[in-house]
Amino acid sequence: MAAQADIDYASDLVKGAWEELFLSLKFAPAEKRNALLALYGFQTELQRIPSAVSEPPLGEIRLQWWRDALAEVWPGAEEKPVRAHPIVQLLAKTVRQTPAIKPFLDKAIDAHGFYLSPVSFKSLDQACQLFDEAEGYLPQAAQIILGSQETKKATRAGTLFVMSRLLVSHQPAAKSAMVRPQGDKFAELILREGEGALADLNSQAVRELDALNGASAEVMPALAHFSLIKPRLKRALDLSAGAPPKKETPMVGLQKRWRIFRTVITGKF
Repeated sequence: MAAQADIDYASDLVKGAWEELFLSLKFAPAEKRNALLALYGFQTELQRIPSAVSEPPLGEIRLQWWRDALAEVWPGAEEKPVRAHPIVQLLAKTVRQTPAIKPFLDKAIDAHGFYLSPVSFKSLDQACQLFDEAEGYLPQAAQIILGSQETKKATRAGTLFVMSRLLVSHQPAAKSAMVRPQGDKFAELILREGEGALADLNSQAVRELDALNGASAEVMPALAHFSLIKPRLKRALDLSAGAPPKKETPMVGLQKRWRIFRTVITGKF
């Protein structure tokens, strides 16, 4: 059984950085929630690395630390001790119970290396491809944890979720979660490309979310937060037209919870 202190750490980490993921996982079966917490906590730890280091080589050292930590939790190594880190402790149980997710985690570590280098994006397509590699694995791994036999392909939807969050990152919670410096470079790309880029992202969102409509109730806790993509892209378009930033009021928070709840219940985005 996972230590309560580890669960509390992961809960605070995920809730503080990605409240939407935390709200969605609450709809998962009780026995699956800690595994999702471990997955989302792992992602958040990777995302925090760029803002925690002063230069890329130091970030690479931290990524290697996570590679080594994952090597310790490989199925079959149950008798070996793992690192005394709350997320690693939770991941050990998760990976050993659901070994199919480990390749996703290994690839995520490698992909997060691109966040360490402040290279400008040449195009929206390039940005989407790079974000796909670093962020798009998350919904697939979450669906596997939930026991789905037919996971919905949601790589680009996962990317659009992160991008849409970034585009309204004037909100304090978003600033604390978003990767730097590539998050800033993505914002620069959108400013450079203008409304056409936002229209492109919105078209992708409509297509990707339509494909997810009707997903089973079993996998909805891994996908329900995608219901926030389209309203956030609309808000980004409003911001680009000069609308003032929207503060995170209780009503805004209630609307967010309602969208996620409605998607879980109806299976529609």
